[in-house]
Amino acid sequence: MIRYLFLTLALLLSLSLLGGMSGSAVQAIPTVDLIIYSDTLAAGWQDWSWDSTVNLANGAPVHSGAASVAVTYNAAWAGFSLRAPAPLSGSDYSAINFWVYGGAGGNTLELYTQPTDGGAPGPAYTFNALEGDWTAVTVPLTSLGSPTAIARITIVDATGAVQPSFYVDDVTLVAALPPGDAYPPLVVNENATVDGFASNQFTWSDSQRQTRTAALVKNDRRDPTNHWGGFLRQYTYNLGTTTRVVNGSTNTHPGFGYTVNHYPASGSNAALSYNYQGNYSAVLRGRHHAIHEFSWRLNMGGPVDATVHWFFATGRDHPLWAVTFDSSPAGANVVTADTRAPYGDLQWDGGVYPGSEVAGVGWGDRYKFRSLHSPVTMDSGWDYSQPNTIPYVIEWTVNPDAEMGLVQSQTYLQHDAGGYWFYPNWGTTDPDGPMPEDFNWTYQLNQYELPFVTTSKRLAWGSNFGAVGQTAYPAYGDDRTLVGYPYQSYSVFVVLDRHSLNPVATQVTQIETVQNSALNASVGTVVTSGPAGIGRADTILYDPPGYDPIYSTWNVQAGADNQATFNLNINQGTLRNPIVVIHNYTAAAPPTILINGVIKLADVHYFASMDTAQNQLWLTLNDSFSGNIQVHIEGTTVLPAHVYLPLIRRN
Repeated sequence: MIRYLFLTLALLLSLSLLGGMSGSAVQAIPTVDLIIYSDTLAAGWQDWSWDSTVNLANGAPVHSGAASVAVTYNAAWAGFSLRAPAPLSGSDYSAINFWVYGGAGGNTLELYTQPTDGGAPGPAYTFNALEGDWTAVTVPLTSLGSPTAIARITIVDATGAVQPSFYVDDVTLVAALPPGDAYPPLVVNENATVDGFASNQFTWSDSQRQTRTAALVKNDRRDPTNHWGGFLRQYTYNLGTTTRVVNGSTNTHPGFGYTVNHYPASGSNAALSYNYQGNYSAVLRGRHHAIHEFSWRLNMGGPVDATVHWFFATGRDHPLWAVTFDSSPAGANVVTADTRAPYGDLQWDGGVYPGSEVAGVGWGDRYKFRSLHSPVTMDSGWDYSQPNTIPYVIEWTVNPDAEMGLVQSQTYLQHDAGGYWFYPNWGTTDPDGPMPEDFNWTYQLNQYELPFVTTSKRLAWGSNFGAVGQTAYPAYGDDRTLVGYPYQSYSVFVVLDRHSLNPVATQVTQIETVQNSALNASVGTVVTSGPAGIGRADTILYDPPGYDPIYSTWNVQAGADNQATFNLNINQGTLRNPIVVIHNYTAAAPPTILINGVIKLADVHYFASMDTAQNQLWLTLNDSFSGNIQVHIEGTTVLPAHVYLPLIRRN
């Protein structure tokens, strides 16, 4: 396939087709893409080729419709040239798109524009036409010198020798997108001070192109609460006309996302990561994707190494939090600990501590638990009757309209979550209450504070004892035996948004949709296994194939020349902004991307990040998808350009 020059296209106005001849380079602002050739030349356009035989009604091969353009160069440096009815304003357009089919042995060609009939050509863009195959070419106008006017578009012989016939179809000038349609890159302030805390602050655009920020406190120094950081101190998101600012609640619980592990089996002690000096590092800092790492050596009755990753991505509403506990420094069955990580206390209603009353709480294990009275108290009724597959926890208020929760990136069968002994109540309800005893909630939420206050925003994860350190421990439900040594790894989305938007339930549905999707590749291969957790050398089989639960991404190994073509079959529901990681991607620049045969624009239809250290390309596909979609990734090779003297049509 052809190698393309990729460029982030930041603009797109729609174009209108104007007729008539004029010497002026100024036209009305276009409103739709301008189609130059599709079976026939558009009205007013003319063939101004030289030293060439051109058939504008060629019957075969064609890319679409009934006809294509057949071009045969009769001499070296011959040219296929199309003249506009009037010079076009270059600022109204972002790129030239077309399809090309190469002759025997392929063709080496160059494209340039001229501002007037005999004006000096701009810089040329070199490309190859592959023998016997239709391939898409996108030429950003910036690669053509950002012409102020376009009177002619020309494809010329780049070899100085006679070339085989080739074919061109579906030639379009792509309108420039309004600046507001392009998503800005993710920004990391590596040395921010947020609410008095030395932090790495991440700013990204969510699925609605609204700005979100997260400040992660550095964990190698004391913070203002005399802890060692390693948690989310401040989170902000857009409410329409205002921004909600969510801060850590108290000096005792100054944020969210630190690790908490109770040990031994009696739970009489607890290891909190913010009490340990640790290290932080940048795992990934891409244009649209970032991964930040915290690590500590903890004491849980024996040494345990904990590693946490926070993953942020343009187009994704909620950051993902991943952890690995490595108890091998202690040895097998020395440590008997649970995990309640991530753990913390944020004023997720946007208020000042203690904030508003919590209207309700809930969680999901194999069933969905939900409190029935507002505000929630230990006397509230509850419903535990609906089956569930994706583990989650949730707290919410109605006034103000706010919600926080955690959603696992896998099903409970793929990774168990929750603990203790309330499971005999699966499938039941108790509308009159009371709530379970505080020690017997499946996850830790605000139950230990509810006897005293109804405003506590405490929220955490949960597991049975032995999840960290034991070679065998019981799953929640006591019907399976699991392994907690030498590793315990899992990932959850950290969800904060308006309760009226049902963000936790929406994220649960997204993971359910993932589980009902299938990935296959026709160019390149689906990655079917990978690390079992962050910082781990052992591997797991991906389920579904290609889906990595660490970062909730789809994974494909590129084929030759950095190409990949894959289909994502979404069998149920709608998948919003899926992230795909292309492995073995060694091109020097991001790719050209087609979805269902349509060329897409960077920073608008997809968000790309290059990880050259790992030879990976991270892509967020910016759309809601259902059914079957095909994605083609075309690596980039930039060939040398040439400059031509003005070429004037001879009548």
